[in-house]
Amino acid sequence: MSPRATAIVLAACAIPAALAGHPGAVVYSTDFESGSPSGVWSVDQVAQTGPLSRFLGRFGSTSLTMSVALQANAVHELAFDLYTIDSWDGSDSPWGPDWFGVKVDGAEIFKETFSNFGGPQTYEGSPVASGAFGFEHWNDSVWRLSLLFTPNSNNATITFFAQGLEPMHNESWGLDNVVVRELPTIPAPGGAALLLGSAAAALRRRR
Repeated sequence: MSPRATAIVLAACAIPAALAGHPGAVVYSTDFESGSPSGVWSVDQVAQTGPLSRFLGRFGSTSLTMSVALQANAVHELAFDLYTIDSWDGSDSPWGPDWFGVKVDGAEIFKETFSNFGGPQTYEGSPVASGAFGFEHWNDSVWRLSLLFTPNSNNATITFFAQGLEPMHNESWGLDNVVVRELPTIPAPGGAALLLGSAAAALRRRR
């Protein structure tokens, strides 16, 4: 697991169990069924093929952005489906590495390689779906990603990008089911200790 992914996992684990069942307030969501929402995305390019519903794509080794109003300095979750289309080679050479990444206000929060053939890749998860979905004759994959980030301002720019891809008839990508949530406030360490102490005292009183 890369340091970026490790930081994301550690941040997720740091959320107290007391917050379980509180998934956060949805501040933005789209499934692109009605196109690319105006004023949010830098591109208006929606595709559909085979078993897939409408999605934002297809793209090559390029970047696109979404601009969304968020609460500065609050922890947010960015969840979306990444479509890696056709012959993504992961970290395999000589055709790889094939990278996909995300930045928030210019700071990189995620960058991993993905393979559609079960070959070496830096991303440690598995696709939620794979198969020939009707593009070229190569295998395609759907990856469900969830990233945590904290914006520095109330107007965040989220950049999605890919690097190292071959021409679009051979390797491309798309996005679907994009959701941004503001997560509940995590208690400060002192507050968490106070909660634990209160719980321990309550247990002692029951004995």
